[in-house]
Amino acid sequence: MKIGELTKKYGVSNQTIRYYIKIGLLIPETKEKQYVFNEQSQKDLELILHLKKFNLSLADIHRILSLNRISHFISREDRDVYRTILHNQLINIEQEERRLQTIAGDIREELRRALESEQMSTTQAKNSRGISLRFLPYLYCPHCNTPLNIADMQISQLEVQSAQLHCDCGYSARIDHGILYSDQGHTSPDEVVDVERRFYKDAPPPVVNLHQKSHNWITKQIQFMDFTDKIVIEPLINTCCYLFTNIHRLNTKALYIITDKHAAPIEHYKSLFERMGLDVDILFIVDASHKYPLKRNSIDLCIDDTSTVEYAAYEAGSFFDNLLPYLHPSAHWIGVFHYFDPRSKSFRKFREKFPQAQNICYNLPAFNRYMCSRPVQLLDDEIIGSVDQSGEGIVTFSFHVPGDLLSWYTFHYKLNLSE
Repeated sequence: MKIGELTKKYGVSNQTIRYYIKIGLLIPETKEKQYVFNEQSQKDLELILHLKKFNLSLADIHRILSLNRISHFISREDRDVYRTILHNQLINIEQEERRLQTIAGDIREELRRALESEQMSTTQAKNSRGISLRFLPYLYCPHCNTPLNIADMQISQLEVQSAQLHCDCGYSARIDHGILYSDQGHTSPDEVVDVERRFYKDAPPPVVNLHQKSHNWITKQIQFMDFTDKIVIEPLINTCCYLFTNIHRLNTKALYIITDKHAAPIEHYKSLFERMGLDVDILFIVDASHKYPLKRNSIDLCIDDTSTVEYAAYEAGSFFDNLLPYLHPSAHWIGVFHYFDPRSKSFRKFREKFPQAQNICYNLPAFNRYMCSRPVQLLDDEIIGSVDQSGEGIVTFSFHVPGDLLSWYTFHYKLNLSE
């Protein structure tokens, strides 16, 4: 019987038969450079397939085959060896069975806890958070820098659920379901709203690792700074939201503000924060003008998790200069900046895809030159690392040419302005 007939008869692949021959489990004859399997070879294969049902290793199968070839198990000593191999395998399988039963029990318990957590988070999500009364003294007209007038205010548990905000100059905004909507500015049709967080889900592990390392770096900079009753803002969270995964590690007594141009990511993140059930005051703002209805000189820390890059891709002017009037004279500016070599194919491809983008976008030398011209002091910085591939289909880096380095740069600036 030739190898093709053997594979068809026993349902074993050609590659498997050749491997068994290579390691000595099968010893066929050869005729004219072709394997020929006689009756003994077929019996050997039948024994191999029989022993494989017991999940024996190939080494144990080889040992049993050798004993069978030598004595056909006529020797009591050989039969004892065979029984010992089977007995040891039975012990191994029973131990594995107990281990798997323990794992199955652990999984069932984890599923139970996950279900309880889901039920709890769903209950918490139904209790929609509003805007803490602590924020009311900071709601100012972005044009006049005067306190906004508040009308038709609905309060629940010391939080504003809805209200109308206006200024005598004509500026108006509203609070709806605990979110402040300014309805100012415009958005570009080219912008991708990442409600499904494809940035994280589509990114390969090296990108996620660098993303986490940059967050760890930011946390290390601010974890032990006293921001009790002070204001921390994270703008433009459509792509990245540092506070979502790290706020539990920070000062819970601070006042946190999260903003974006689009309503969808703000509404999405608000629901996620509510599911976390944290006792933290967060003001969510939807504003496409970047002229926030906030009191000037009131922000003590800005977390820039690629916000500068996001802004520079679609907007004119400077994101830092735009936010500067809102910053306290000694405020901190801590963040992450993604960049390519300006001579790389990826940088050129980005410029072709976003011709309206500012030169500072993905351009670290340009970013550093700009920040050196501002009233800030660099306290710390680090190039966290680089990747030469960022994955296929990832929305954020769709212009990344494999082989070019995409790098993560972290920075910590402090304003140097007189009070």
